[in-house]
Amino acid sequence: KDYLNEKKASFFFKPPKYDTNWFDAITQTGKITNHNLSLTGGSEKIQSFFSVGLNTEEGILKDNNFDRLTVRSNIDYKISENLNFSNNVSVQIAKLDAKSYGAFTTAYKQAPIVAIKDENGNFGSSSAFNNVGNPVADLFYQDESQKYLKTQATFKIEYDIIENLKLTSRFSIESENQEFITFNDHIGRHFARNPKTAFTEKVENELKVKMLNKHRWY
Repeated sequence: KDYLNEKKASFFFKPPKYDTNWFDAITQTGKITNHNLSLTGGSEKIQSFFSVGLNTEEGILKDNNFDRLTVRSNIDYKISENLNFSNNVSVQIAKLDAKSYGAFTTAYKQAPIVAIKDENGNFGSSSAFNNVGNPVADLFYQDESQKYLKTQATFKIEYDIIENLKLTSRFSIESENQEFITFNDHIGRHFARNPKTAFTEKVENELKVKMLNKHRWY
């Protein structure tokens, strides 16, 4: 009797093999960095301004990053006593690497006794006792990239006809280009959640091929 009780106690109170902190596994310390450089100069006939700004953001969700480069150029040029020319040009280039925030929900639901990866390097699965996915695997098998290019430019010519009478002509242009790329590896995610199922399907398919070859008539 004591022997059986000891066996039961050792079974129920056996410490888990893994103690995974899922939020630590999918998050990082967010960081925002800004770098700016500006130059100004000129003479009696020309005044110029040039600036470059770089903004980088690392989100709290791993591999969720944003980068933006902004370039500006302003020039005022006095062509003659009565004629002036100026232009303002701005270019923005941005890139966003996004991950699904659904990983937070999965991390909240998943049990800590599930491994991020097992001894063979495969993503840990909880298919034996729940249907919650592996949030680290979800981030790995999902990629989203957005690229953005925006250009704005304004050109202006002013001509003093007579005192208190001025002719002004403006020309503006604005263009935007965006590219969205999304990839979800549903097959990889399915096999990561159900490694036994994946192995079983592979074996069954191999057996079917062998049986078809064995009973094929030529």
